[in-house]
Amino acid sequence: MAMAGCVSMVLAGCGQAKAGTALPQGEDAAAYVSAKFDSTLNQLSSKMQSGDAVKTTLLTRFFIAGKGIDGTLSTAQSGTGQASITHNDSNKNLNDRLDFLHPAGSPADYVLLGPLYNSLEPTPWVSMPHLAGDYGPCITGDTYHMACKMLGAVARATKKGQAVKSAKHLADGTVVLQADVSLQDFQDAQVVVIPQAVLDKTADQVHQQLIHATITITPQGTLQQIEMVAKFPSTDKAGKDSPFDIDYHFQIVGPATPADIPQAPDASQVTVLPDQAAVDEFNARKDKIQGQ
Repeated sequence: MAMAGCVSMVLAGCGQAKAGTALPQGEDAAAYVSAKFDSTLNQLSSKMQSGDAVKTTLLTRFFIAGKGIDGTLSTAQSGTGQASITHNDSNKNLNDRLDFLHPAGSPADYVLLGPLYNSLEPTPWVSMPHLAGDYGPCITGDTYHMACKMLGAVARATKKGQAVKSAKHLADGTVVLQADVSLQDFQDAQVVVIPQAVLDKTADQVHQQLIHATITITPQGTLQQIEMVAKFPSTDKAGKDSPFDIDYHFQIVGPATPADIPQAPDASQVTVLPDQAAVDEFNARKDKIQGQ
């Protein structure tokens, strides 16, 4: 992702900083970074839409009282409006996996059913109408989409002027920004969607607990990774222990090539879901298998 324009805004006013020196800390960092972060993230989102050919990974761990999600998303995409493949693997159950494929220029998206889901349809693949328009990373369901949401959570927090903890250059020219994001901001940015039934049991004060965010930008001015981590004790409204364990880690692995993305499957291997009603019905059966 070409982020030179974005990074220049982050570093504006600090152009003479030497490698390895810290940018402003504490309250100075909050004033310095927060003043520029909104426009930086807006430009970053725009730059991400350019859809460079890259491979990315996203680790997702969100547990409340020992229950939740623990998975890995791995994506390869080959340019804006082109092809992409996302492998969605559970870290708890090796049979719980789904692959999401969008061939270049295709009017359809394809899903390869892992062993846990192969009873859903008589074929290994299903297809559904591609409704997202141009396949841009901030509007699709791949790892970039979640990275945009993670950045959105940081943006929400920095607007309040209290989130930024530090901003510094490392010796090799890498820039590291750190901020604290409330669980409420994390939810409002839809990084995670907590079911209402769970929210109804959650103590109100837990939503102000903080998640530590780290954004790393390479010396070449490209996004390297975003990580958001927190562990904190909590009790629910009934007084039962309900600890939180959160770890989201997005990382750009390297360049992608068309060879990383398969062609559309043969029609004989595909069950077609022709409209949204069919897609909703399929998802309801899938969610039932997942126990949601």
